[in-house]
Amino acid sequence: VLGIEEEVSQIFSLKEIIPSVGQGIIALQTRKNDYEINNIVKKSNDEKTYLCALAEREMLKVLGGDCETAVAGLATIKNKKIFLNCELFSIDGKKKFIFNIDGKKNEAKKIGHKAGLNLISQAGDSYKVNK
Repeated sequence: VLGIEEEVSQIFSLKEIIPSVGQGIIALQTRKNDYEINNIVKKSNDEKTYLCALAEREMLKVLGGDCETAVAGLATIKNKKIFLNCELFSIDGKKKFIFNIDGKKNEAKKIGHKAGLNLISQAGDSYKVNK
């Protein structure tokens, strides 16, 4: 607890604002060939968090987006289903494109891919990433 609760002027619900892709996920980065450390770190991996991140990141990848792209994505898992809620904004910020999808949790990457394609289809020329 930071002790700054009195500074908060408004708390948004997930119905009002979806977070950016990967928000709230703690990641550990290791050297690829450090097998001992990688085996230790692997034990701390949370399967649900991993699958949610996989779906969100795949959606962002399909969009060709990065941390500066006006896109939001939140994946959640309930029982054995994954739910992905996404929003994409036009470059001028005047249009919002929404897509929600769900499916089996072991299809997280596939669901993220479908979400990205749907958002691109909805947005058309109002969304282009300059790469």
